[in-house]
Order: sequence, then C-alpha cells, then structure tokens
Amino acid sequence: MKYSLEVIMSDAEGGLERLLGRLRQRGFGMCTMSAGRSPDHGTIRARITIEGTRPIEPLIQQLKKLFYVRHVAISSMEATISHVYNQVDAQDQLGLCASL
Repeated sequence: MKYSLEVIMSDAEGGLERLLGRLRQRGFGMCTMSAGRSPDHGTIRARITIEGTRPIEPLIQQLKKLFYVRHVAISSMEATISHVYNQVDAQDQLGLCASL
C-alpha cells in the first residue's frame, strides 16, 4: 500500500537521515521525496511517498517518538485514511505557525 507523508521537523543534524532510517526499519520503502528548509533554517518540510505491506500504525507511533518531529500528516494513496500528529512546544508555537 502507498502512503503520502508530510513531515515538519526541526533542522537537526542528521534528523532527516534518522527519519528515513525509521521508515526502513518499519518495512517501508521510499518512492519519492522532496524536502526543503524554511527561510530561517529552523525547520525542514519533507514530503515523502512510501510503500509497504506492513500496517502503518507502528510507523506512526515510531515517528511520534522522534524528538525533532513537530508535525506528521499521513494519508493513504489507495484508500481514504488520514492521520495527523502535531507536537508543538510552547516556545516554538509562534515560529512553527509562521513557517507554515
């Protein structure tokens, strides 16, 4: 099954690599990816299309545990499921809203 991920994360060293590693560990292969930094270099927005036969729920739980992930939106490209996870620190709330 194919899924589309939209991830907003802190611009931490190695953060994107850890995110991609977590996708691999959970049995999902990457089909496409585009990523870019915010103008202030504080956040990264990534859009990733993944494919796998495993359930998506364990992946969602693992992505929630990554400390630098602020927002994850997952939608299925073959069915109508959608999941959104937001983690907003009190200090970063205004900066995150401005970067969207």
